[in-house]
Amino acid sequence: MPKVPLSTITSGYGTVDALNLNFNAIEAAFDNTLSRDGDTPNQMSANLDMNGFLILNQANPYVVDGLNWRGNWVTATAYALGDIVQTNGIAYICIVAHTSGVFATDLAAVRWQVFVQTNLPTQTGNSGRYLSTNGTSASWENVVIPDTSVTTAKVANDAVTFPKMQNIATARLLGRASAGTGDVEELTGAQATELLSAASETVSGRVELADATEAAAGTDTTRALSPARLRDALAASGSAPMYACRAWVNFSGTGTVAIRASGNVSSLTDNGTGDYTVNFTTSMPDTGYCVLGATQRNTSSNATSVHISCNTHSSATARSTGSVRVVTSVAGTGTEAGTPIDVEAVNVAIFR
Repeated sequence: MPKVPLSTITSGYGTVDALNLNFNAIEAAFDNTLSRDGDTPNQMSANLDMNGFLILNQANPYVVDGLNWRGNWVTATAYALGDIVQTNGIAYICIVAHTSGVFATDLAAVRWQVFVQTNLPTQTGNSGRYLSTNGTSASWENVVIPDTSVTTAKVANDAVTFPKMQNIATARLLGRASAGTGDVEELTGAQATELLSAASETVSGRVELADATEAAAGTDTTRALSPARLRDALAASGSAPMYACRAWVNFSGTGTVAIRASGNVSSLTDNGTGDYTVNFTTSMPDTGYCVLGATQRNTSSNATSVHISCNTHSSATARSTGSVRVVTSVAGTGTEAGTPIDVEAVNVAIFR
């Protein structure tokens, strides 16, 4: 209350007016005084200067043993004195234990009191970002790591995906053709091929095709033959297909039958004079194969020529997928014609 200037009454003249002025001044001073019982005026309209002194016997209606951060305010939740929640960017402290209903209603019922108030942007949709300020306003920003601070140790295993890798040109491989240790480079097919060792009969690697001269020589063990070079090597001409021999044998048909040389032939069976069975190591796909034969005439025989066939003298079936039966006999029209005869050299070849 400000000081009340009162007029001094010195005589009876004007006494009533002077008293009324003094009373008005006193009333105005009391109107500017806070009420103890809660009647108006009961609020300060300016700062109160205590001049360094304390307000004694100040009551504190809220005693909080500790603060308990509860996160975002949630309805239908029991809150205790000292609980702190946040909603709409403002932190509130619970000053009356209660079960929450509508926040605006609870706030109007003085169950909450502002604890910290800031003007922060919403957290919704900003997971993994950080809060930044320019000194005037705050905003959520993405985390950006400076290029110079990214080391191998900071990148998790299998964390780099293909879209995060540098683009490369079409038909390129990643590797390094330059000498020494260094960055990964884009390699053409030719460069990648040069990195491979040459293949051999015992080592896997790069295979080159033989040219016409190498194919004809037939001595190179590191190059492959194309179909055209194979035809050249076999001295074949024209466009007709070629078929390889599937089995062959050169054997002695006199005395104890014995193989001199063979391919895909496992053994021979001597069925009698001039009668032999050639057994295949790997069976033919069917019995539609072609049998070619040649013999060498015995010097001790009177026969001028020898005939070979895959039919026995009894006309029994001679072909199977696993073997073929051949007969050598005297050729011609003489009295011995068709008689089976052992010969010194029998040659049989199978084509399919």
